[in-house]
Amino acid sequence: MKWRVTGAGIGACLLTMMGMSGCAAEDPPEKKVADRLRTAVAALTGDPHRADVEVEVYASTVRIPLFKMSAEMRGTHRSAPEQRATDLDLNSVTTTIERDYGDDLVNKGAVRVITVGDRLYARNTLQSEQWRTPAEGPRVVGKKGYDPASTANMIETTLIGQMFLDSWLYGSSPKSTAAAGGERMSVYSIVCEVAKCLEDSPEAHRKALSAYPGDAIFNAELWVDGQDRPRRLTMTSEFVTGERKMGLSVKFEASLTFHDLGKPQTVTPPVN
Repeated sequence: MKWRVTGAGIGACLLTMMGMSGCAAEDPPEKKVADRLRTAVAALTGDPHRADVEVEVYASTVRIPLFKMSAEMRGTHRSAPEQRATDLDLNSVTTTIERDYGDDLVNKGAVRVITVGDRLYARNTLQSEQWRTPAEGPRVVGKKGYDPASTANMIETTLIGQMFLDSWLYGSSPKSTAAAGGERMSVYSIVCEVAKCLEDSPEAHRKALSAYPGDAIFNAELWVDGQDRPRRLTMTSEFVTGERKMGLSVKFEASLTFHDLGKPQTVTPPVN
């Protein structure tokens, strides 16, 4: 975001310096709105939290023979920034593979992805009960199509927070809406192409390209309460992995509802 001082603000400061009373400099409304977003993103990326997570994924091949799969995932996400650690525990995962002949193939399991520092641990009970430590993190596409463990990369809150800082249009107004219980929320929205929306943030840009293809279009909304705290994050994206004629078309939808903002969380590496 680019910050600017309006001419009215400069004039007020000059009048005050000249000793004329009743002329106090005031931030323009668009700066106040932007500052609220910056405060919320700082909490999203820098404060510990626990969040309820809901994810839906639809994947299909763009070639013959056709392959269609859907996944519904529910669980929690915990962040412990002081440890540089996160814990995504999707304790309810259901995948459905559509079949032209016979009943659809339905599998149920659980996925958990823990990061502590530079180490990553992943377990997908749809494949194995064992923990694994992939060097570069779970990929969107595994040996059997979409890999649910890649969800950890796709909802990484520090990455998405940087997307908001780099992509939200200064001067635009968030919409106001009522959450459950009647509390008013400000909803900030972004739409960006992954390869372009983080060009000014090299580290975040590298992480984004490990989770999404560069031409993926990313949509997100951040719900901010009256105390400038993040309360809900929703995101959608559609993209094709691999070669256009031989890849997998993926539609990804996720939501995080935050609880325990600022309450310390402890993340422990797993043991097989």
